[in-house]
Amino acid sequence: MSAADGVVWGLTWNGDHWLWRCVDGVWTEEVKLTNWGAWELWAQDASTVWVAIDYVNVTIARWDGQDMTTWDLGTSGTDDIHGLAPDDIWAVGPSETLWHWDGVDWTKVHVTPNGADTDQVWAVGPDDVWVAGLFIDSGFHWDGVNWTEHTVSTWGSADLWGSGPNDLFTVSGANSSPGIIYHWDGLAWTEQISGQGDGLAAIWGVDKDVWVVGGMSSALVLRR
Repeated sequence: MSAADGVVWGLTWNGDHWLWRCVDGVWTEEVKLTNWGAWELWAQDASTVWVAIDYVNVTIARWDGQDMTTWDLGTSGTDDIHGLAPDDIWAVGPSETLWHWDGVDWTKVHVTPNGADTDQVWAVGPDDVWVAGLFIDSGFHWDGVNWTEHTVSTWGSADLWGSGPNDLFTVSGANSSPGIIYHWDGLAWTEQISGQGDGLAAIWGVDKDVWVVGGMSSALVLRR
């Protein structure tokens, strides 16, 4: 993920998990995360990054370029993290719980309905947050007070990305899925067959282009 021009953050795994930082095209190992199971990150700026930790007793970590700070949220881990500002960050985990960072503390916002096993989160605003999961058919929208369930994909959701409240995407994640991209326009979800023929893994947008990667070593671009 990029949070500033010329600076990109990434995670790798080779027995241990490492946080990497790329400046002007040059990648360097920033810090070793040992065996924490770090799968997702959100870059606050060019020097600070937050990491979702899928590991017992360590659920959120923040690296500021010098020190690593961790939080134990009393769950078995977190699967995804996304922020809007240094004092407005959201995380979700296998305990079906949505967490919020206000700049001081992490707070349990609400348990998602029906015990849904959510593992993705995308925040559009403080009262506009979406969660989804690879093994559930529905996505859930949090408006600051209530949850609304949206039946999106019978194949599960592998990733979420959006540019605003009326422009959200998710991709089907099951290996047997036909590689479907789903789009929310503020009123309804519509689907588009990617033609990839296998599960999709991740999605991200830049300007008018939306990029998708998936099985069979595919990379696709949706030009809007």
